[in-house]
Amino acid sequence: MDAILWSFLSVAIWWTIFSIPLFKNVEEKGNEDNSIDISRTILKAFNSVLQTIKEIKKHKRVALFLLAYWFYMDGIDTIVRMATAYGSDIGLDTSSMITALLMTQFIGFPATLIFGMYADKLGFKKVLTIGVCIYILVCVYATYMTTAFEFYVIAGTVGLVQGGVQAISRSFFSNLIPKGKEAQFFGFYNLVGKSAVIVGPALVSWIALVFNNPRYGILSLLFLFIPGLILLWMVPNKELAQ
Repeated sequence: MDAILWSFLSVAIWWTIFSIPLFKNVEEKGNEDNSIDISRTILKAFNSVLQTIKEIKKHKRVALFLLAYWFYMDGIDTIVRMATAYGSDIGLDTSSMITALLMTQFIGFPATLIFGMYADKLGFKKVLTIGVCIYILVCVYATYMTTAFEFYVIAGTVGLVQGGVQAISRSFFSNLIPKGKEAQFFGFYNLVGKSAVIVGPALVSWIALVFNNPRYGILSLLFLFIPGLILLWMVPNKELAQ
């Protein structure tokens, strides 16, 4: 338990150190009187989102990819956030789960570099397909998991694809967006990514409750990964004429 508490302190120190260059070197423009009209700012933000949605609808490749991204990222984020809860539900001890999660992070960095190398050779869509298919296999395998070793296997497998899928998704998206719209479209891309953790946890929890079995809950993530995969392959290779 002490190690877990110290880990939170280490994260706080990490964030503080790497935030210093931002606070020190990045200047922020604001009102002369430093006042902020909250209601006006919120209205402006929502209006900006609506304008971006209207613009994205003009580009079928971008719209289809964002929809696919929302589906499979919801599944990925759900696995990341609910891994320990699921492990606890099937009887795994805390130390084993923490070890597995650390292993995921250490495997993730070199695996992301390898994903990038193969994306240049095979193409973004094919490499993303491999990643999403591996997540589908992970969901199926997790329903039979009973030991800490099997949890390690899943953690290692997730580590192989987690960072790669996220990095390649950004790269793929950067090749889809029209020139001059980078900031606007990437802002919406981040919004989609942040919102892609709503359905997954609710779906897993509801299915597990209905069937009184957490294994069915994790299997329900196929309802996110499979549509995401189908939509990904519906993304045209070339921009269609408007």
